[in-house]
Amino acid sequence: MNTSFKIAAALIATVSINAMAMAATPLQITATTNATQSSTGMQTATAKDANGKKSTTTAPTNANSVNVAQYNTANGILTGASVLVNTAVSTTIRVTGDVEDSGNGRTVAAEAALAGTVAGGGVSFTSSTLTANKGCSGNNCKQSPSNQTATTSGSINSSATVPLANLASYAGTGNVTFTQSAAGSTKVTLGTKGKSGTADGLFTFGGVTPANNIYSITYDYLNFANPSFDGLTNVSSIDLDFGSLITGSGPITLNFSIFNIGNANSAGVSLNSIARSNNNADFTTTLANFSDLVGGASSSFAMTFLPTVLGASTDTFTLDLADYAPAGSIGAKTYQLKVNTIGNVLAPPPPPVTSVPEPQVWALLVAGFGLTGFGQRRRRARMSVAA
Repeated sequence: MNTSFKIAAALIATVSINAMAMAATPLQITATTNATQSSTGMQTATAKDANGKKSTTTAPTNANSVNVAQYNTANGILTGASVLVNTAVSTTIRVTGDVEDSGNGRTVAAEAALAGTVAGGGVSFTSSTLTANKGCSGNNCKQSPSNQTATTSGSINSSATVPLANLASYAGTGNVTFTQSAAGSTKVTLGTKGKSGTADGLFTFGGVTPANNIYSITYDYLNFANPSFDGLTNVSSIDLDFGSLITGSGPITLNFSIFNIGNANSAGVSLNSIARSNNNADFTTTLANFSDLVGGASSSFAMTFLPTVLGASTDTFTLDLADYAPAGSIGAKTYQLKVNTIGNVLAPPPPPVTSVPEPQVWALLVAGFGLTGFGQRRRRARMSVAA
């Protein structure tokens, strides 16, 4: 909610920032997905007696992907992220084949050497190469490959910081997708009496219990800045009323402050531009662009009015501000504050006028002066006779 208030005249000019700029401290929130177990497609190698050894390095098809929730920038400014993958992995080999009915060398040997990778959003995690071996001999080779398997287990347990260049893909209301893939080789080797053989290698991500298959993203974020003309409530507009002044008097100054309502977990706020509606030269100000007014701090300014032009003087100062956050941050907002100035300039009062007596008044005064003179002459005459 936007509100406004009015500041009456004061006479002391002030410009100050009441707190030193310090780096804001990000908050953290973690999104986690417990993935179900998933395996790649088979990587298959086949051999016949004419070619007793066969290997393939064609990558198996990917396993299922894993989705982890993005950070919703409606809740704050995303400044960084880190990804953790902690899951079991394994390589499995299966073997089947056909051999001669008798003699030595009636064998089929299989090997899969695979490494699994989880990748997405500019980060990737790769397991060590897990090698599994399985062989069969005689009539056992004709069994189903599901009955002739071997597994070597390992894990991926690692974290990585998301590059700033990829941070935008972690912001939104959808998901960050991590792809599970594997690479390596599968081999099959026939014994001297082997007729044919097939080796199937596959890679598995996760154990049977999803709670143990952890894919998580920890998001670093700052609360939005909250610029205001008041330190406690949101005030987006103020009126600076200088009252009525006589032309040529003054100047008179009013002080005001811009606050960033918040704390150490809030983004700073920067004043990037100031636009004036009238460019009225009678109003001057110490207000100027600034950078990173930290949460909980304020900056004080002065507005001065020098009345020179008769009549009402007005101007509106529109302030464009924005969140100040680390480079590469996602979701910073912009803001606008307004300072409305008004003053009324009056002409000086006329000088006092000396009154001129009316003609009849002059007649009375002359008559009075004459009678006074006549009385003075008679008194001098009597004084002469007596002597």
